Amino acid sequence: MIRCLIVDDEPLAISVLENYLPKLPQLEHVGSTTNPIEALELVKTKSIDLVFLDIQMDEMNGIELAKLFPSHTKVIFCTAFSNGFTTSSSIVSSISVSSSS
Repeated sequence: MIRCLIVDDEPLAISVLENYLPKLPQLEHVGSTTNPIEALELVKTKSIDLVFLDIQMDEMNGIELAKLFPSHTKVIFCTAFSNGFTTSSSIVSSISVSSSS
């Protein structure tokens, strides 16, 4: 089971991910927060494996926050702009998800 956390300053974005995660049985949704400082504490205390992380947040940039996570914690950057969803190849890396037999 992969323990995951959602971090976004937009409650609607959190809601979309929270509604989708139950469709992925290999993921355990540990929590959600709009606060980057709380997210850092949760990552460190709740053994989070994967963070769905917004890039642009008011309190702290998601990329800066991700650099503070333990090395074993993987990140999927999530962001939305008024002109649709965008990604930057310079910040997106792949992760592998495997299930135990």
